[in-house]
Amino acid sequence: MKEQLDALLLTSKEEYKLSEIMEELKEEIEGLDELGYEGTHEMTLIIDREWKWMTRIYFDAESDKEKHDCKYNINVDTKTGQVDSIRIREDSYRRKKEFKEFDTRTIMGGFYGLEETLFKIYARKSKIEIDEDEVEIECSNPEYE
Repeated sequence: MKEQLDALLLTSKEEYKLSEIMEELKEEIEGLDELGYEGTHEMTLIIDREWKWMTRIYFDAESDKEKHDCKYNINVDTKTGQVDSIRIREDSYRRKKEFKEFDTRTIMGGFYGLEETLFKIYARKSKIEIDEDEVEIECSNPEYE
C-alpha cells in the first residue's frame, strides 16, 4: 500500500486547473463516440461562491444536475486556493446515493481515471486554479474534433 501511495503522490502536482479536471471528466461520458458530427453532450459545472472563505465546485458528467445531485464536489479555500475537501457521490445498492470520501477502505480499493487525480489533489492538498472561462462543458465525438 505504501508503494502505491508513494507512486500516486510522486506524480501529483502542486496546482491543477479546473479546466484540466473537467477534461478528465469527459472520459466518464458513455456514448460520446456514438454522437454524430453535429451531436454534443453537455456536462454540469456549478461554481458556488456563496461564502467568502470557501468556493464550492460541483460537477457531473451528466447535464442539468442540481448542485447537490452532482457526482463530484470540491471545496477550495478562497484565500489559499488549496483543496479543503473532496466528496464523490455514488449510487449504492443499499441506498439511493452515498458519499465516498478518501478513507482507508477506499484507498485500498484503488483509483482510476478522474478519481485517481482527485485523490492526488486531496492527498497533496494541491491548489486549484478556477479558470472557469477555459472550461469546456460541451463535448462531442472525438473523431470530429
